[in-house]
Formats: sequence, structure tokens, C-alpha cells
Amino acid sequence: MVIVLATACGPEERPQAEYVPIADLERVYGPLLTAGNHPTGDQNGTGDRLGLFRDADGTIWGLPLMIRSDGQVLGCAPAGLHDAEVTDTYPASHP
Repeated sequence: MVIVLATACGPEERPQAEYVPIADLERVYGPLLTAGNHPTGDQNGTGDRLGLFRDADGTIWGLPLMIRSDGQVLGCAPAGLHDAEVTDTYPASHP
């Protein structure tokens, strides 16, 4: 199961979840497996940074990442996300 969240973290004008150290997210969403760029229509060659975490149940969570000017990597997930309903899954036969 893969869950990707990108809309609750960012500069929009509604209450936003804060970016926190990766270790804080790993306590809820499991270890960070990998990170990469999620392409966007206006990415100008970079895209949005995305981290994939795997929790104890085997669910893979895709959460937004950012790198601060001091080099610290932070991630973002709104409160209660881990308890939210799953919105999509890959078929078991998918490689």
C-alpha cells in the first residue's frame, strides 16, 4: 500500500502542518526508505521533494520533504494522517 500526501504542507493560505525533523516523522511513519523529486507541471527541473517511509504495518507513506539552508532535512505530515483512511492501493499483482 502506498500513500502520498502533498497538499497539506505548503505556502497556501489555510492552516498548514509544520515541517519537522525526519526523526519525528519516523516515530509515526517508520524509517525513511528513500527520497526523490515528484514531478510538477512548473518544476523547472527540480520538482517537489518527496520521502517514502514504511511503517510497522508495511504501509508506505509519501510525505513532502524540504532542505533548510543549514542542510537539515525536514518532512511534513498533518496531525492525524496516520489514522486517516487509505485513498489508493496498488494491485497485489503489480511488480
